[in-house]
Amino acid sequence: PPSRSADKVGIEMHRNVTLRNVRFNWLEIFEGKAFNEGDPHRFRAECIIEPGTPAAEVLDKAVLSAAEDKWPGKAEGMVKVAESSKKCCRKSGDEMPVNKTTFEVPEHYVGNVVLSSSRVLERDGAPRVFVKRPATGKLVEVTKDTAIGADLVKPVPGSFGDVMVSLWGWEFGGSPQINCTLDAIAFTTDGDPLGGRETLGDEQLAAGFGAEIEVAETPFA
Repeated sequence: PPSRSADKVGIEMHRNVTLRNVRFNWLEIFEGKAFNEGDPHRFRAECIIEPGTPAAEVLDKAVLSAAEDKWPGKAEGMVKVAESSKKCCRKSGDEMPVNKTTFEVPEHYVGNVVLSSSRVLERDGAPRVFVKRPATGKLVEVTKDTAIGADLVKPVPGSFGDVMVSLWGWEFGGSPQINCTLDAIAFTTDGDPLGGRETLGDEQLAAGFGAEIEVAETPFA
């Protein structure tokens, strides 16, 4: 696909973009996984983006640019077809699958934009992963074997950061798709877990276990 010059919202090329200050949800960034035997191993990162933010504007332009590269003069129509058939990497949070317990769309999705990105291990290799050291402002590259100390932002769902991705148009069986390849990810700010449950208090634990709760001064005391 052709390269393009930078524009006012920071798209370096029509396909390659950096989305800043997004929130991460579903993450498989240290080890590629295959759902079925024989499938390629994929790394994945799901980003939650607030509408109206610079990241949302960059993503909107990148989606259209990727479509224009693939289908010149037909970009908007092809994006609509891809979205209606759920073949677009950008989705409305309001249309995400409901929680199987509450039968509602999880709160962190509602009203937001969701970007699904992936990377095939066998074809592209692993994405590069970084975490911020707030004391210095520097990014530290990490792997699955790196010990994440208390001085580093945690690379977990709920954290905020920046992500570098490549968007591209594709057509399979006459059906247009807008796909997103994960290139690199940087965790810059810790955040609360998404969709989790609060830790139970002592009264709730005592009622559930039927015994008084005592906090030991040392482990296993």
